[in-house]
Amino acid sequence: MFQRLIYYFQNDYSKYQLSRLPGPYPSEEQSLTADFDLKYNMFTIYFCGSIRGGRQDADLYQRIIKKLKKYGKVLTEFVGSDELMGELDATLDNDEVKIHNNDIGWLSTSSAVVAEVTQPSLGVGYELGRAVAMDKKVLCLYRPQPDKLLSAMIRGANNDKNFLCRDYEESELDTLLENFFQTIVGINPEAAQDEASNGANPSEAVGGETL
Repeated sequence: MFQRLIYYFQNDYSKYQLSRLPGPYPSEEQSLTADFDLKYNMFTIYFCGSIRGGRQDADLYQRIIKKLKKYGKVLTEFVGSDELMGELDATLDNDEVKIHNNDIGWLSTSSAVVAEVTQPSLGVGYELGRAVAMDKKVLCLYRPQPDKLLSAMIRGANNDKNFLCRDYEESELDTLLENFFQTIVGINPEAAQDEASNGANPSEAVGGETL
């Protein structure tokens, strides 16, 4: 167990999450990863994107995840990779209860939530509802489409405080993410990147607060 925690601390989260200890799987309140993240005050990001609702934007998710790594550890890197997702599902025995509890465990310990909501997804909507109930800081990204409107339950939740919904083009992503993490979350991206590259804790760059 200790070796696996060290592996997690020194390597990509996506690789660690595929080598999780076998059960019990995390409940909403507690998980192995949640305990570890809280102990080391690590800044973590939960990324949401459509999985079973359609994978048309999987490549875009991967590009967004790459940008998010500038700000902290992305807990759900598998959303942008069908290969990683398949490996994770196999690790969880393709058991839907285990998959649900595992993801809610990561959501509960995340420092911020970023969702790409252009492709409609019941799962993403559910995750966002749980994130709001947990009082998470949320950014929803939507690419306007001529033949579809974003749900009013998402757009109408925007309050420009802890829940932001933004229309965007991909060329605007860097600015939108920087504004969200600096203004809403309160993290300095340059400091976070320096800390991460030095092997230190990225959350130390978060304005002296534990998020």
